[in-house]
Amino acid sequence: MIEFSQNKIELGSLLQVYVYITSPKKTAFHLVSILISTMTTAFGSAMVSYDTDVSVSRRKAFPDFYGLVKDTNLVRSFTFLVMMMLAALQNLSRTIGVALLLAVSGSTTFVFFGAEMAFYIGFKVLRNDFVTYLPGLEGTLKYIFALVSHTLMKVVVDYTGER
Repeated sequence: MIEFSQNKIELGSLLQVYVYITSPKKTAFHLVSILISTMTTAFGSAMVSYDTDVSVSRRKAFPDFYGLVKDTNLVRSFTFLVMMMLAALQNLSRTIGVALLLAVSGSTTFVFFGAEMAFYIGFKVLRNDFVTYLPGLEGTLKYIFALVSHTLMKVVVDYTGER
């Protein structure tokens, strides 16, 4: 998860798309660069999900949960490609949406994401799912940890599709 939060959230892609949108000079090279960044993120996200699902030990321990990817090579390859394309489309749609919002107004972008995060945290609180048990965390520290972990998790999931 830490790897995704540092490497796979393509803030570089966001910058690339923003520059492409706002730049008067647009070239095919810019689009290829954006596509490479998107596909790199998608590959990492799909690989984590794929490896988790095909793990023999996980399939034995939780047969009702794991096993989406079937055992034939052709089906495995096709499933991986579909997982990669879904991750790429999610990443690209989120990145383009943020870049368009930034191109219109930076302050509106921050208000939107602040409201989205507040709604997400509020939903967690209403479901009684905000604080998770972690030995050694007491009092205010457990709420601070919960806020930080939920915020990071939401950002990772929004930009990679990986949970």
